[in-house]
Amino acid sequence: MDDEEPPRCTTTRRRREHVARVGFYVLHSPEDIVDVQVLLADPADFAAMNEAYAAFFNTGPPARSVAKLGVDLPGVRVSIRMIAYTN
Repeated sequence: MDDEEPPRCTTTRRRREHVARVGFYVLHSPEDIVDVQVLLADPADFAAMNEAYAAFFNTGPPARSVAKLGVDLPGVRVSIRMIAYTN
C-alpha cells in the first residue's frame, strides 16, 4: 500500500500550514482561533479535510462550519477562513 498522503489531504494540510505561518505574526497560539469556515470545491474531500483539521486542532477545536465552494475556480480545492481573538 502506498503511504503517500491523498492530494486533498495534502492541499488541506498545506493551507493549514500556510495559515499557521501567516497567523504566527498575529496569533499567540492556535487556541486563539475561535471560528473556522471551510469551503470545499468537492464535498467528497470532507473526510480528508476533517482529518487535517483534527490534527491541527487536536485539543479544544474552535467552532467550525463546512460548505461547498459556490464557484468553480480552477486549482482551488479548499478555502479556509479563520477568526481569532486575543486579549
